[in-house]
Amino acid sequence: HSPFRHLDRFTHEDAEVFFGRGHQIRELYDRITNPTVAPIVLFYGQSGVGKSSLLDAGLLPRLQSSHEVCYLRREQERGLSGTLGQVIDPGDKSKAGDAGWQAREAELERPLVVIMDQVEEAFTRPNANQQDEMERFLHTLKTTFGDVGRRPTGKLVLGFRKEWLAELEDRLVEHQLPFTKVFLEPLDRRGIIEVVQGPTRDTRLREHYRLSVEEGLGEIVADGLLADRGSAIAPILQVLLTKMWTNAKTSNDQNPRFGQELFQQLKRDGILLSDFLDQQIAAFRQRFPEVVDSGLLLDFVALHTSPLGTADQRTVDEVQEQYEHLRATL
Repeated sequence: HSPFRHLDRFTHEDAEVFFGRGHQIRELYDRITNPTVAPIVLFYGQSGVGKSSLLDAGLLPRLQSSHEVCYLRREQERGLSGTLGQVIDPGDKSKAGDAGWQAREAELERPLVVIMDQVEEAFTRPNANQQDEMERFLHTLKTTFGDVGRRPTGKLVLGFRKEWLAELEDRLVEHQLPFTKVFLEPLDRRGIIEVVQGPTRDTRLREHYRLSVEEGLGEIVADGLLADRGSAIAPILQVLLTKMWTNAKTSNDQNPRFGQELFQQLKRDGILLSDFLDQQIAAFRQRFPEVVDSGLLLDFVALHTSPLGTADQRTVDEVQEQYEHLRATL
């Protein structure tokens, strides 16, 4: 329906409309397909830089023709080893077998690449029942990759926030595990321009979305976003382009157009993440003024933030227990 994802991440199903990361995808692809490169790839970057989208929508589809590729996100109940075990040893989902990876490759008759995303959650959202989660995971990796003569053909990609690089690097060195590192930089000017113009560059996409983009707009958007070096560019850009898409479709459903006037209008309203937060709170206040003015909304947001300042998750039961006295409002 839309070539833009707002605050949702891109998945492999969105590969056709995932733009702006061509040379980073190529670098990662080359590391994985090169048999002389270490079998464990540490893929890291700052929060909001688009790591998950690049792995799932950028890398995975390009490997599928020659490799068996599995994209995983750590499951808290299973832990890292249990999550990996679902692919390596499907018969025993609690752990990965000693020769599970090699056996799977023999069964599939092609290299197996496993992309394990959000690895840092082993530290930020630990499983209370698996105090030794990381140690168990490293033991599994040692069993799989420790013996040069018995290593699988495929590779393991570990995606995580850059704050945890030193911790993971130290653990891998301690266990004598071979690895290589790929750092994902924030979107640059060239990438931003590609994202803005992307849906117009391919015949199939042009026919489907019927979007036109005013010449030079990509450069103007890039300059506007890069003026604030401290912001996470990727999510800001997707929020901005989603708004532009919605407005352009409202103006002309059959032939939406992105022009400077539309961009400048949204820019005046505020296009940074702090502006987005203010706009969302203002929209919330229109329906629930007492919830915003009392501080309950911010308290609710804080409940979903970990002590380390990262996003956290809560079950419905946990939320209802926390706000038992406010069931009707909740």
